[in-house]
Amino acid sequence: AHDAAPFLRETLDSVAAQERPPALVNVVNDRSRDATREVALAAAAALAPRVAIRVLENAGPPGPSAARNTAIRAGGEPWVALLD
Repeated sequence: AHDAAPFLRETLDSVAAQERPPALVNVVNDRSRDATREVALAAAAALAPRVAIRVLENAGPPGPSAARNTAIRAGGEPWVALLD
């Protein structure tokens, strides 16, 4: 998520509202300059225990590929679904 604060909470609420929400959502903050990290952390607290949200910092160079690699390397579940 890069500068996604205006849209992130609505996106995470949508994921949590699914009939079978995922057991774990990794949100990777991709060097945002807005409140993306804070919004993700607030959503993690508000949506627990229905959905576990883990907030990560992009460990590689900026951009979607590195952010995805950060999420995948963090592991936690056998399946990965991307939500762009």
